[in-house]
Amino acid sequence: LHYAVLLACLFAMASSDGWVTEMHPDKFAGRTCLDGLRGRSMALRGGDSDEEEFGPERLIQELKDINLYRTTDGFTLESKPQFSLRTADQDEGVDYGAHGFMFNILAHGDIVITGIQICAADGGPFDYVIYTCPQPWEHVFQDEKKWTTCGSGFRVNLPDHAHGEYGPLPLADEGVKISAGQTRAFYIHSKNEDTAIGYRLLGDSSIFDGPFIDRKDKNVTERDANILIMTGTTFNDPIAFKKAQVDDLYRGFLGIIEYELDT
Repeated sequence: LHYAVLLACLFAMASSDGWVTEMHPDKFAGRTCLDGLRGRSMALRGGDSDEEEFGPERLIQELKDINLYRTTDGFTLESKPQFSLRTADQDEGVDYGAHGFMFNILAHGDIVITGIQICAADGGPFDYVIYTCPQPWEHVFQDEKKWTTCGSGFRVNLPDHAHGEYGPLPLADEGVKISAGQTRAFYIHSKNEDTAIGYRLLGDSSIFDGPFIDRKDKNVTERDANILIMTGTTFNDPIAFKKAQVDDLYRGFLGIIEYELDT
């Protein structure tokens, strides 16, 4: 039943000129396309699970992440491309940890942050909360009212920095949108230990020849075609937004930012 509903919705929306985004004459067509729709429908339902798990609300949410393309004799589905930007690793054997780390991400185009991965300096598991604010952290790092929670409620056992690996933090299913040209702040905090969040110590204001300082912009630690990851600061208190380390030291996010283009 739900497969029929999915199929009907997709073809109904495909007939609208505003919904079909692009012509692809070389894409899959005919029976291949129908098999793809059937497979996607089963995946959304969770394989052989009960159909009740795949209701109308979930259908609508899943369709937001699907691109439907018209072909010569049918239609094909494509998921949105996923991107990730991994930071350069800190020197081997050097670990820096804190209760909290706050940093900025600048977007060149409209994007959605879909995942954040970090490591702990040592120990675990820890409880993590992620906050976000639609402006640079330097303006609001002590004003908790300007921030909203975008991930919480999970106890996570992350890899420590000695392994050079990262693990995912709990992030809201809808992700966090960043508009083109916008700089948005993120704040990761753990109440448990001051080793819960690993970060990189990049140098002070008089040292700009380290391996992690971008030559074009000293406040940028990593970049790709779509986003810039910028320097941040640490917090050394179990209570969020307390005891920010504001000095002349440059500190960098350590981990992976996952995102997709918001088109």
